[in-house]
Amino acid sequence: MNGLTLKKGDSKLLFVLSIINSALFSVWSIAYVVCIFLRNSAFTTAQTNMALSGQAEYTVEVTSPFFAVLRVFVYMLPVILAAWTVILYVTDRKNKELCDRKLIFTAFCADALAAVICALDIASLHMIF
Repeated sequence: MNGLTLKKGDSKLLFVLSIINSALFSVWSIAYVVCIFLRNSAFTTAQTNMALSGQAEYTVEVTSPFFAVLRVFVYMLPVILAAWTVILYVTDRKNKELCDRKLIFTAFCADALAAVICALDIASLHMIF
């Protein structure tokens, strides 16, 4: 069975940054989704406990140190995306051979998914923003 082989192209910086970009954005998206599930579980547990104890009005605040980590990453990731985009543009502009299209596509999809998650957070979920 052949291993995963990726064409590195002429720009090693683009290749490495594409891998870092894909990995960080994917990890951030997965961590965010996991935190949403944990937050919803905590809300449900708190609501059930309050209802069982007979309290009709209450305030629930769910916090986690990991929310702060997600917030730091959400401000750091656009810098990585901007650097990756500029390096991709410059490499293409100089007519150098790009790294594997699958890697560029994966990085773009990870970036797009993280952007959609951030938009959902700003619009309705309000876990970070």
